[in-house]
Amino acid sequence: MTVNIGAFAPIDSVQYQIRAVDGRTDTGISVEVLSAAHPKAQAYSTAQATKNLRRQAQMEAQQINGRKVKPDERTPDEVRTENVALVVSRLGGWTPFVIPEFGDNPVEFSDEAAAKWLSMPRYGWVYLQLLEFIADENNFIKGSALT
Repeated sequence: MTVNIGAFAPIDSVQYQIRAVDGRTDTGISVEVLSAAHPKAQAYSTAQATKNLRRQAQMEAQQINGRKVKPDERTPDEVRTENVALVVSRLGGWTPFVIPEFGDNPVEFSDEAAAKWLSMPRYGWVYLQLLEFIADENNFIKGSALT
């Protein structure tokens, strides 16, 4: 029996069907969700790591210079924006659908539209579905490793 390690590697993306608030009813909205290995997700991850390393270096410099280290103060809106940006970094597209707050026409996918939509408290249930789906890397593993 030969093992193919590539079978354990994540696939680039999967289609996820958004469910209604009840968790059972299909909304008809299909979203392409990207794995953490996808270049778009990697770019976001690298940018966040760079930002965090820069922040850490500044704090260390303050300590070395004998200054009091003051952590960044972030507002709830800033934290929410960062959390939504994480989810958006893992989206590759969707079937166009109507978002009433955007008008009467179906909305084409863009990072900006996704961020605006997922930031709306009214659609927090969608944000949570996507976050939970993204958090489980098993959703991006396909097939068997045994040949």
